[in-house]
Amino acid sequence: MPAYSAAKAALNAFILCFREQLKSTNVKVVELSPPAVQSELHDYMTPEVGRKIGMPLDQFIDEAFAGLQAGKDQVVVGSIADEKTFYEVLNNRRAMFETLSKLLGSV
Repeated sequence: MPAYSAAKAALNAFILCFREQLKSTNVKVVELSPPAVQSELHDYMTPEVGRKIGMPLDQFIDEAFAGLQAGKDQVVVGSIADEKTFYEVLNNRRAMFETLSKLLGSV
């Protein structure tokens, strides 16, 4: 689990940097954070058990597409905490990144 968590954190940091680098272009960087989704990924537990893990695929697609249609640049589907707390953490992280980016940009 530590390697998985570190990889997710690194990807989020990369996306923040990439978005900052491209902010003056017409490229929009969108981060889609999916939950566990019912798929063949967990079939090693047997399909009967593994395919019950996570959010149904149709529900995931609907929620992800709704976030994309709303024009969000960060779409989180099915968080492990309540949505308000989760977005509060994400927004605080983004604000700290933007402050640091401005400081480094003025050096």
